[in-house]
This record gives sequence, C-alpha cells and structure tokens, in this order.
Amino acid sequence: DHDVDAADAAVTKLEELVAATTVHQASAPARWFRGWVEIHRGRTEAGIGLVREGHAMYERAGTFAGATETLSYVAEGWILAGRWDEAQAALDEANALAERIGERLWATELLLLESRIALGRGDAAAAHRAAKAAVIEARAAQALGAEIKAMVALVELPQSTAADRDALRKSYARLTEGFDTRLVRRARELLSMEA
Repeated sequence: DHDVDAADAAVTKLEELVAATTVHQASAPARWFRGWVEIHRGRTEAGIGLVREGHAMYERAGTFAGATETLSYVAEGWILAGRWDEAQAALDEANALAERIGERLWATELLLLESRIALGRGDAAAAHRAAKAAVIEARAAQALGAEIKAMVALVELPQSTAADRDALRKSYARLTEGFDTRLVRRARELLSMEA
C-alpha cells in the first residue's frame, strides 16, 4: 500500500529544503519521514530512531498536532519486525497522546495497527474486533478512503464473514475515484475471490 520510492524522493526534497534554508519547522518532519522510509526499507531500528528524534523535536517545540500519526510509524516499524511487545508499547503511547490532546484524526489507523498486533500475537478474534472498530471509526469520520482501507483489512482476516465482504462491496460501490490505487485494486481482488 506504500510507495516507498516516492516517499524517499519527497523526503530527500524536504531534507534539501531544510539544509538550504532556515525553515527549521521542517526539520522534525524530515527526520520522521526519513525514519518511515528506513523502516519500510527494512532498517527498523535506525528508522524508529529517526522517527523518535523528529517526534522529540516537535514535542520540545510544544507541537503535538499530528503526533499520533508520527508515533504510529514506530508501532508499524515494530510490527514489520514482528516485535509485538514493542509494537504494543508504541501503540499505547500513541493512543495515550491521542486521548490527552483529543486527536481523533488518526484513530482508524491506530485501530488497524491494534488489529495487526493482535493477529501477530495469534489472537484472530481480537484482530477482528479491532478491524471492525476501525471500520466504525472511519464511518463516523465520513472518511470513505479510510473506511475502504479498514474494510480491506477486515476482509483479509481469517475470521472475516460474508457480512464483512458484503459491507466491503457496499463501501466499494460508493467510490467515485481512486480506482487505480493499490488499495482499491486490492478491494476489487478480494471481492472477485468470493464464491
């Protein structure tokens, strides 16, 4: 679902901007986005270090908006490495921050990370509950893209039901664009696999 090469190119431009100007506000995002790229290139610990460094820079400046997304990169890094305890600790940190500052913008993604951690730990029922909660959250936010992403995650789970697939079909039918994206192509694949 991620285009790491495109993200890498964008981060390089951001890093060049930071180096060439006095736009210090871009230093923290440059760090955490570079960390995201490193994580997705398999350099988990180095990437997480950069994400945490960027997050700390923002925190020192008293900036918290969007920080739950940044912390989710740490959780995702540990998930990709199969280190479930570290992933859960990072997710708990992101959820605590979201609660403290009242930020709901990234709530669907945090629930999807919770689902992935539960699945990684072998708890398919908890994974299913978290993915269903992500769908509900996305619908409450009226975010169709996030809803499709959550529905795809739900249908991919071992305990998905015919009702889950039917809900994905209904969400998919509401799409008016984005048909060439990886996410929507995956939704189509899942719907075409039905018996």
